[in-house]
Amino acid sequence: MFRHDRANRVNLQLVLAAPLAVMLGGCAEEEELGDICEWVFDPGECGVAETGDEEEGQDDYPGCTLAADGHVRTVFQCNGSFEASIAFNTLLGDCAQTLGDPEWCDEVHHFGAFEEPYEMPAVMACCDVESPPEMDDVVRYCGSDMVEQICRSVPTRIQNLIDDGAFPVGENQAQKLQNWLAGHQQSCFEALYEPTDTPGKIAPASWLVNDGKNGAWSNLKGFTITLKYAQVDSASLPEDENGYLSCTDNDFNNTEIFEEAVPLSPGINSVTHLAESSSGSIMGPKLFGGQVFGVGSFASLASGCVPPWCSLLEITQDGPGGFWTLEELELYGDGTVSMTNGSATILVDRAAIRLYQVGRGVTRAGRSGAQIHAIPAGEAHFVFSGVGGAAIYDVRWGTNVSAITAREDGGGWILDSFVVEHRDSDGESWIITVPQTTWE
Repeated sequence: MFRHDRANRVNLQLVLAAPLAVMLGGCAEEEELGDICEWVFDPGECGVAETGDEEEGQDDYPGCTLAADGHVRTVFQCNGSFEASIAFNTLLGDCAQTLGDPEWCDEVHHFGAFEEPYEMPAVMACCDVESPPEMDDVVRYCGSDMVEQICRSVPTRIQNLIDDGAFPVGENQAQKLQNWLAGHQQSCFEALYEPTDTPGKIAPASWLVNDGKNGAWSNLKGFTITLKYAQVDSASLPEDENGYLSCTDNDFNNTEIFEEAVPLSPGINSVTHLAESSSGSIMGPKLFGGQVFGVGSFASLASGCVPPWCSLLEITQDGPGGFWTLEELELYGDGTVSMTNGSATILVDRAAIRLYQVGRGVTRAGRSGAQIHAIPAGEAHFVFSGVGGAAIYDVRWGTNVSAITAREDGGGWILDSFVVEHRDSDGESWIITVPQTTWE
């Protein structure tokens, strides 16, 4: 959730550190979301209920919760699927005609234990394993989080479209729409959260953004988000109790986003891990009298990383066609990352830089005749996530402003150093330098 400290007008925003970091920055055009309890329609689901044993000072906590109530619970990973779409009209036609690809307008997504690691659940419930609630109750909480996560993913999808140059008309207006969506997450949730009598199943629903009032984005008419199908079938925990993760509310997975499945390019896939821990850097603008700067290392095989927190690279080659695709690039922080402006320091946990969708490139011959694989500047988009002070979970995005080049090295790969830029809401540039990395 985007949270603002209005008392001192400091906004802790996530930005990209070599793993990623939270920064001191200017407030975005995002309105503060209300307490998480406002995301449900039954206030009784939040808070602490007294047992009546006031003399003994005992409290009866609900089995699952959406908001922190002083009781530590366990992360349950939710399993299910949904189908959603966005729709709008421009002078070029509908969504598919405007963007040139109908896949940008529709998404079918499966989530759960077979789709992503337990440590990074796309959908979760925060429940008590000491007094396990009924599965119907767990999946009902999962359903609430599923809709919240869908709403959180839409602004990131729009930003990626903008960065990709996919809006041939009204790009500036599309940015205004994106800002509006980011600031009205609760309205999105209330419009799409329509639980049914079947626990975990959400009824089809649509949200006409801003009731169709599109004066700030007049070239994009009738922007509508539709949830066609959404259901959580079950929830699960790791077999080993030592692997259970703790939570105090359902914000634990707010750094995760949904994106449409991208089919693999034809060719040979190569999956490798970062061989040695490397350090990257971030340079931001001057904030509160000092230049923001940060340095951090990436989790690697040499640093003893433990899956799924090992930095990952997946590449697809199509030799005859000369195409080269960066399917996955996931860089995880090796421990806590710090950012400073010289007087204040912010620590970030679970920092990550992840490729959003895929980066498509070409293969060419270098001066020595060896093959060089390259993705041009502006063609790869990244999502940055992490957990800052006061349990602030957030995601931001950026685009490569230098080419990403790679070459094969025995059975692995070498990625040359490249630069990613994030522009904050004030238009300030944050430069992230990813060093040369070796993968095996």
